[in-house]
Amino acid sequence: MRRTWIKIRMNKNLSILNLMENDLAAALRIILDQTDQNSYKWQSTKANREVMVRELDKSSATVSRYIDKLREKEILLTFPEYQRGTYLINRRLINFA
Repeated sequence: MRRTWIKIRMNKNLSILNLMENDLAAALRIILDQTDQNSYKWQSTKANREVMVRELDKSSATVSRYIDKLREKEILLTFPEYQRGTYLINRRLINFA
């Protein structure tokens, strides 16, 4: 597993750490490990989700709910021009250092 420094921006309206339960934060860490650090894109492929299922010891339905929660919190962003399952990490909140 590669190690990288990640800078998380905080503000009074959105404190990522306060909004997440431990398992959701762990899911975000796995997603960040799988994210292309140049484009900030993450692919929700079967292989990537299976890694999350295995490392979190959760069902695939639970992992899907975690992904949905990260979308609701606008940590994972979607755009019409992206293919299904492609997300952009919100650069206003998270920067790869």
